[in-house]
Amino acid sequence: MSRALHPSPEAEAAVLAVVQRAQERLPDRDAPLLERLFALECAARGGRAVAPAVERYRDALREAEWWLDETWEPDVPHAAVVGQALSAAKALDRTPTSNWPALLEQALKALERRSPTRFGIGGDPALLAAVLRGLDAADLNAPEWLLADAAAVLEERRSAEATAELADALARHPSGQTLVSSAVSAAFRGDDWTDVDAPYARWWLASRRKEVDHHLSTRAVDDARLQALVAADPLDGKAAAMVLEAASQAAGQLVIASTDTLSAERSREERRTRAALAGYRGAFLSALFVVGLFVLNDLAHALASVVSASNEQPFRQALAGALAAALAFTFAESIAGAARAYGREQPRWAKGVEVVGTVVAGAIAAAVA
Repeated sequence: MSRALHPSPEAEAAVLAVVQRAQERLPDRDAPLLERLFALECAARGGRAVAPAVERYRDALREAEWWLDETWEPDVPHAAVVGQALSAAKALDRTPTSNWPALLEQALKALERRSPTRFGIGGDPALLAAVLRGLDAADLNAPEWLLADAAAVLEERRSAEATAELADALARHPSGQTLVSSAVSAAFRGDDWTDVDAPYARWWLASRRKEVDHHLSTRAVDDARLQALVAADPLDGKAAAMVLEAASQAAGQLVIASTDTLSAERSREERRTRAALAGYRGAFLSALFVVGLFVLNDLAHALASVVSASNEQPFRQALAGALAAALAFTFAESIAGAARAYGREQPRWAKGVEVVGTVVAGAIAAAVA
C-alpha cells in the first residue's frame, strides 16, 4: 500500500494561527454592511474551521433584508448590497429573499440610463465586483455596459485587493472571461507600487477561483501564499476576510516536511508510476494477443490468401504458437518490469515463465491448433 504525505501538525498549526489572527482583524459590528456581507461569504466558503465567523456575521443578511425593504432606491449603494447579499446567501446554500434578483435588475437598468459620473458604479472595483457576484448568484448575465466599466477600471492602477475582487467576480461570468487575464495580471503585478495586503488578496484569488488557474504561474501562487503565511497581519477588514477564507481552506492540506522526506516520497511515486506503466503495457499487449487467438482462423486464411497457399493449417499452427508464446513472454516481462521499477530482480518463477513457459505455450498452441 502506498504511503502518502499527510498534513503535518506543524503545517496545520501555522495555518490555524493565521486563521486566528485574521479573525481578530475582521470587520467589526460597526463596519459598513457591504464589508460584513463580504466577510460572511468568505467565512462561509472557508469551511468548518471558521464556522464561528459565519455565526458572527449571519445577522448581516437579516440586516440587509431589512435595509433593502425599508430604504430601497435603484442606486449604487443598494445595488452593491443586494448583489453581495445574493452572493453571501449562495455561499451559505440559503435561498435568498425572492425579490432580490428583481431589485438588482431594476437598479442596473436605472444606473445604465444615467450619465456616467465618477461616483457611479464603475468608479469603484469593489462595487463592481459585488454586483457581478450578485448577478452570478442570481443566474443573470452581466450587461455589456457593466463589463465595459470593469475594463475601464482595469486600465487604472488599483490595489491588489480591489483587482483580485474584480478578477474573481469576472471569472464567474462567461462574458467576462476576456477581462480575467487583465484583472489577474493587475492583482499579481510585481512592481514597486503595491500594498501591504496584496499577498492576502493574491492568495485568496488563487485559492478561490479555478477559472483563473491557467492565468497564474505556480511560482506566483507559492510566493503569495508564503508571504501571506509569514506576514499574517492584514490591516484591512476585507483583506482579513480574504486570508481567513484562503487559510482555512488550506488547513489540513499543507505539509511541512524535510527535503529527505519529500525526496523519498517523490521516489516512491516515480516507482509506482513505472510499475503501473509496465502493467498497463502488458495488459494492452496481452489483450491484442488474446484477440488474435480468437480470430485465429481468419488470420490464417488471410495469410494463406496472401501467399496463394491452399492449405491453411500450417499458418494456423504457426500463428497459434507465436501468439501463445508472445502472451506468455508479455506476462513474464510485465512482472519483470514491475520488479525493476522497485529496484528488484525479476522473480525466478517469472524467469521460468519467460524461458520455458514461452516455448511450452507456443508448442502446445501449435499442436492443438
